[in-house]
Amino acid sequence: MNTRAICLFFILTYYCVCQAQSLTITSPPSGTTVSTGSSVVVNVSASGLSSSAKMSLFGSLPYTATNTLVSTPPYTFSIRIPEKTTPGKYSLFAIGTDDNGNGAESPSIDIIVTESETISSIRVQPPLVIISYPGVDIYPDITALTQTGKMVSIATDPKTMFLSANSSIVSVEHGRIVGISPGSTEITVSINGISAVVPVRVGNPRRGDFDVDGDVDSFDVARLQTMIGMKVRTPNDYRDLNRDGKIDALDTRILVTLCTRPRCATQ
Repeated sequence: MNTRAICLFFILTYYCVCQAQSLTITSPPSGTTVSTGSSVVVNVSASGLSSSAKMSLFGSLPYTATNTLVSTPPYTFSIRIPEKTTPGKYSLFAIGTDDNGNGAESPSIDIIVTESETISSIRVQPPLVIISYPGVDIYPDITALTQTGKMVSIATDPKTMFLSANSSIVSVEHGRIVGISPGSTEITVSINGISAVVPVRVGNPRRGDFDVDGDVDSFDVARLQTMIGMKVRTPNDYRDLNRDGKIDALDTRILVTLCTRPRCATQ
């Protein structure tokens, strides 16, 4: 490569680096909490794009807006969170393009949506949570009735709190209940001073009886095979038959030796 080519290379490299396109959502900050039915102003800054740049917002956050496409700076969006939005954490990011074919995408921010209406009661379905054996998890349907009669899901609402009466039997977080060891206990779900108590029972079936029908057969082997690679959630996880902290083919081999009938027959 001659000197002229080398100089041209560095000039082009410098130009590309200096002209790199980037977008940033400057407000609201990531982690901002908003209520259902409320409005939010989103500001986006851009660099490296021409004055013809057009901006749009994307992500998992549901919203309505009168200006879904902004074509002149400052790039400001006024969005509204629908009242029926399920409370929880959502993502939001901006994408911009200009007439020169340049484009950029901003880093994503988190928007936390909470229920705006006053809660009058909480309902958990099923009213008795039965977990077949330790290691299994369940997501019960957790809803709240507002004072206006609206039913809303609150399992993922940041204001919803969960408490296990006996964490050695079950653990609970963000609406996910995990069986830790056989036994019975309760969990308490609360939000804004309103609470509900739900009984939970963790079963203690025969070792290897994953379909809990009283015996161990090829159906149980097939079920365990679908669980290979899953995370062991407790030292008492029934699926981890050799207690090595993994659910793998070795557990399947052990299960075959536990079958009730020869060749793991179902009858």
